[in-house]
Amino acid sequence: MENLARKNREDFTINENGDAFISQMAISRSTGIPQSTISDWIRKWSVGYNTNELNQLDAESLQKLVIFGSSKYPSCLAFMGTLLEAGAKAYIYHQAGYKLDAIQVSSSRKSMAAINLGQLTAKDYISFLKQIADFGDRIVSTQNIFTRKLLIAHLKDLCDIVGHPMPDIKIIAHQMDLLNDV
Repeated sequence: MENLARKNREDFTINENGDAFISQMAISRSTGIPQSTISDWIRKWSVGYNTNELNQLDAESLQKLVIFGSSKYPSCLAFMGTLLEAGAKAYIYHQAGYKLDAIQVSSSRKSMAAINLGQLTAKDYISFLKQIADFGDRIVSTQNIFTRKLLIAHLKDLCDIVGHPMPDIKIIAHQMDLLNDV
């Protein structure tokens, strides 16, 4: 297989079909997830991840790994924002040395268009719902306003992906305050 990446050919591969792949080491540097942990996840859940012969992850698998990793590694949140804004495949192409022409997305659901997941499988849908619940819990429990705002922005993107309205965080926080007073 010929790698059509133009600059960083160690960490990024673009094949003849246009498929984009990223190395586990590049994912580790971008997310803060140890490379050994990434390898373990891929080995344990190989059915959910698509890799090439170099054991690099494709764009869709990168998205899944970052969403899963964000619940265990808060350092993933910033990288998740990058993927939500640009899309994983566009990110890999850019890092591989391609210049991409951007177009303005007129939809109110920019993140859904940017991620370009297409039809969600039941397994992916459930995974997104679990992430939404986890983000809600983390938003309510955090005392750091910056972290809270970042989590709320990502929660909104996740809700857009599955087509659910954004939960009312103020009501959730108020209910938690009432429970704490008991």
